[in-house]
Amino acid sequence: MNACFVEPLDEALAKSAGELCGKAKVADVVDAAVVASAARRGDAILTSDPRDLRRLASHTPSVEIIKL
Repeated sequence: MNACFVEPLDEALAKSAGELCGKAKVADVVDAAVVASAARRGDAILTSDPRDLRRLASHTPSVEIIKL
């Protein structure tokens, strides 16, 4: 089982991240790209700092944020 997946930031993912930033009213494109990437696959995100990721993930119901 893979615990980490490295995905290139292609145009479609960048657009999804930008749209997510707009919906969540945040400017952190890196966090938005992580959430948008996880949403593509229906993955969960493991993090020690879930606050900003949860705000973004609230606009993508398929993504679960798990605090470590």
